[in-house]
Amino acid sequence: MAKLWLALVVMLLWAVGARHGSSAQSAPSPTPHPSATPRSIPTPSSSSVSTSDWKYPNSTSTGDNKWQSNDGPQVITNWYKSRIEALHLNAQSFVQTDTNDNVLNKLVAGSGAFKVSVEISKSSTFSQTSISVVLDK
Repeated sequence: MAKLWLALVVMLLWAVGARHGSSAQSAPSPTPHPSATPRSIPTPSSSSVSTSDWKYPNSTSTGDNKWQSNDGPQVITNWYKSRIEALHLNAQSFVQTDTNDNVLNKLVAGSGAFKVSVEISKSSTFSQTSISVVLDK
């Protein structure tokens, strides 16, 4: 019985080797393909960016480059992070603090043309979130 199993295994290995080429044959090497050429992604120029472009959509103005919103600070922070990433700004800095329900989040990003600084704050005693944007061109 053992000889029968051994013969069956040998035949199976021979069939697999014949189907896929024997181990003595070398497998064809893959054809190299050129990699995609890196391209730069344009960022807005300083003349095309204004502070109003950085107004959080669900907010009301409280003064010069300042807004308030009923949305939570994390929702607002995520919106600004997405905006910064969508514009492919480099030199990004995100600092988020939350102590005793007092939130202060600061985001700074820039390109060669401009720098934007966003401050998002919410006091535990105030229901609205405050937003301040400074745009340096």
